Amino acid sequence: MSRESWGSKSQFILACLGYCVGLGNIWRFPYMMFSSGGACFLIPYFLMLLLIGLPGLYLEMAVGLVTQRGPVHAIDALCPLMKGSGWGTVVMSFLYAGYFTAIIVYCLFYLFNSFTSTLPWETCEGKEWSTENCADSTNNNIGGIPVTQEYFENHLLHKTSGIDEFGSLRWPLFGLLLFTWVLIYLFVFKGTKSVGKVVYFTVITPYVMLLALLIRGCTLSGAFTGIEYFLGLNGKGDWGKLAEVNVWVNAASQVYNSIGIGFGSLIAFSSFNRNSSTLVRDTLLIGLVNSFTSIFAGFIIFSVLGHISEMVNIPIENLQLDGPELIFVSYPQALSDMYPSWLWSIMFFLTLFVLGIDSIFSSIECLNITILDVLGNMKISIKRELIAFISCAVAFLMGVPIMYDGGIYLYKLFDNYVAVQSLSILATLEIVTIVWIYGARPFSREISRVTGQEVPKVLLYMWLFVTPVIVIVIMIFSVAGYKPLQYIDYVYPVWANAVGWCIASLSLICVPLGVIHEMYSFDDSKSLLERFKYSLRPKISKYADMDMLNSQSSDDKSDSSVVTDF
Repeated sequence: MSRESWGSKSQFILACLGYCVGLGNIWRFPYMMFSSGGACFLIPYFLMLLLIGLPGLYLEMAVGLVTQRGPVHAIDALCPLMKGSGWGTVVMSFLYAGYFTAIIVYCLFYLFNSFTSTLPWETCEGKEWSTENCADSTNNNIGGIPVTQEYFENHLLHKTSGIDEFGSLRWPLFGLLLFTWVLIYLFVFKGTKSVGKVVYFTVITPYVMLLALLIRGCTLSGAFTGIEYFLGLNGKGDWGKLAEVNVWVNAASQVYNSIGIGFGSLIAFSSFNRNSSTLVRDTLLIGLVNSFTSIFAGFIIFSVLGHISEMVNIPIENLQLDGPELIFVSYPQALSDMYPSWLWSIMFFLTLFVLGIDSIFSSIECLNITILDVLGNMKISIKRELIAFISCAVAFLMGVPIMYDGGIYLYKLFDNYVAVQSLSILATLEIVTIVWIYGARPFSREISRVTGQEVPKVLLYMWLFVTPVIVIVIMIFSVAGYKPLQYIDYVYPVWANAVGWCIASLSLICVPLGVIHEMYSFDDSKSLLERFKYSLRPKISKYADMDMLNSQSSDDKSDSSVVTDF
């Protein structure tokens, strides 16, 4: 059976953009730029984009294009010994889909509660979830808890005192979780046929709404003060930050986290790409649009934070500037001042929902593609729809515990150990495997064979000497800088951090298991050293031969005259 492909080049580009541009562009980059000195942060950011972002993006898309396989079999084709790192990325991507859906559920909760003339988080009065410390624009409760914070913690989350007090299931959130996964299934059940159509809406629509939010945000009082803080203008910047190592490490980390290197989805999507002549252009387009979206989002967020700062008379740096609390506590404070507030609230949370769900169905599709590749090699035929249903059902069940009262603590646990600790290690192994073990020069020849174009020399030197070194440094800083998890003022107990490392090990354990499986797949007559040498030999020619046979088989079935000639 021949491999499916994208309906058009635009579908492939939009799918990759939908995967790369996510909620991290909205809530992480603006804070990173603000806390790193303002506009001066753009120097290390764009430098790291050139050194690891674009080379890493090109590398992953080239791997998918050359091997025509998902991440597991793509790595297996280049270096069988390291195929476990491919499995690790798939497991990590699936875990990410399971827990991160909680944020999409929260967005839906706010979205559905925005269909009212008065937003429910505008006032404290008469609300069963508000406390005596609740502060809003109508009372003078100086030093009180913002009404938006009480709405988020007391009404949406029913937040408990810690992870060891899990509480009961939040049935409204459970229902929204089920709705979300039904929607994701409808997006992915036909593979590129369904995803390719959905991305026209899920990728283009958010940009229209983000532009509207920027224009409206800039009309608020205090907006330009916030933008000055974001850019570090009028003495609010700190160019001395460029001398701090952490600023450069954070810039590098933000670049490859934002692009999504190491999650496997880019390899999976590129494996369905048939137009191979525009690889450099595609890389530049996706990478630059993703980066400028982050900067664009910074203007939107800080224009509103400037208004909030003026409204509550609190310095911007003392507001909640990062993570889920930014979009569920800080930003909603300003929505009540945007007339009509319900319309802007709907627009904001619909944008977040669409950006988030794009990333999730990309991760699920990565798993589905991997399973199809495995079954295809085993000559087992199972309908894609069934595979998509099972993967969505399991991911749904994985997210159910986060829908409990104490679920936010579990979300933070997953996010720290899956998206930080595991990612830095697996992304490093992937890049090192391709450019150092298989070899940057042999791989560039494979790219030239497929595309008919030479890989730019500067890119080759980046792969050989720069990109892998930087990702190794990021990994070292990530592991060496490990601290027991803390959520705001809550310090996680030792047992919870142990559980976190167990979660991280679900993806990391795939690497040694892959090595063991490959080493013992040879007959007993070979010594351990011989097995090791054989397991380093690439299988890429074998996969190319299989594709040729599949293509010929497909042609034979579609052309009866060919069958008659034989």
